[in-house]
Amino acid sequence: MFIAVCLMAGSAASKVHATDGPIGFQAPRAPVQTDLIFERSGTDNRSEVVLGVQFVLDPGWKTYWRSPGDAGIPPQFDWDGSSNIEKVEILWPRPTRIESFGLTTWGYENEVVLPVKLTLADPEKPLQVRMSAYFGVCKDVCIPVNRDLQADLPAGEGDATYHARVISDYRALVPPKATEGTAIHQVTAQIRTKDQISVTVAGSSGFKNPSLILEGEEGDLFTVRDVTYSDNGKKAVFQIEADLARKERSLSGYPLVATIVDGEQAAEADILLE
Repeated sequence: MFIAVCLMAGSAASKVHATDGPIGFQAPRAPVQTDLIFERSGTDNRSEVVLGVQFVLDPGWKTYWRSPGDAGIPPQFDWDGSSNIEKVEILWPRPTRIESFGLTTWGYENEVVLPVKLTLADPEKPLQVRMSAYFGVCKDVCIPVNRDLQADLPAGEGDATYHARVISDYRALVPPKATEGTAIHQVTAQIRTKDQISVTVAGSSGFKNPSLILEGEEGDLFTVRDVTYSDNGKKAVFQIEADLARKERSLSGYPLVATIVDGEQAAEADILLE
């Protein structure tokens, strides 16, 4: 589990089945529907197939991003039991900042689809997906949820499904890497003291209300203490307090994943502390 504290700165060919699992007690019906949906009705004999893990939440409920913030359960997925899958890559649409009970969390409300790239072991064979998901949903209370989902996709030529546009729309919300040519094009970090770092973010236009999320090892905590702007708001510098889970670990050479969210703009960068 990654922890970050931030300051505002199917088709007919697919068979899907979902069930709730007990978590130490008989939980009430979870206010969320889950499904596996495909872009295509067949594998097209391609080495890569894209599906979506769809969450549809009851009004007022939320679920969490991969790094939930001050509280929450990051979604966990187990693909054991699947057939003809060599590699799984989950893509994460930009999250929404959610303030509740004095806590800042990152997640999704109403609906979200997590696009998933599946690399097939044999492009000419059918695909069988058997996936277990463990995640949390919250409103006035939080409920942990287990879901078992399955979907089959035949080999050979297929057509675009009803869900293709939905998956495409959510893929467009996945933060791009911060490089030249993107709206947020540069992210650098510098060590200030043994437990203080600064992260500088540069964009092509002025920032409005940016937030920074840092991910390191499980149990790491990064608290943004201040943010300042320069260059007509095109550069934001975040001052961050770092509390590493491994106390003996030096910040020098420490790798982090930085995600910047500013309204509808977002970017991600792999950074190395120096």
